[in-house]
Amino acid sequence: MNEVYKNYISNPEHAANAMICLINQTNQLLDQKLRWMGEQFVREGGFRENLFKKERSF
Repeated sequence: MNEVYKNYISNPEHAANAMICLINQTNQLLDQKLRWMGEQFVREGGFRENLFKKERSF
């Protein structure tokens, strides 16, 4: 086990807090990604719209 993380994992309360922090950070990153994907969908359209545009360009 990595010495840096030993203090966090040796105590159950510290381990739980570390896991909660990681879960919160992951949720924030996923929320940011979903917002970005929603904005991109509004700007550029979805898969079918882009496929239709490519078919029409031939």
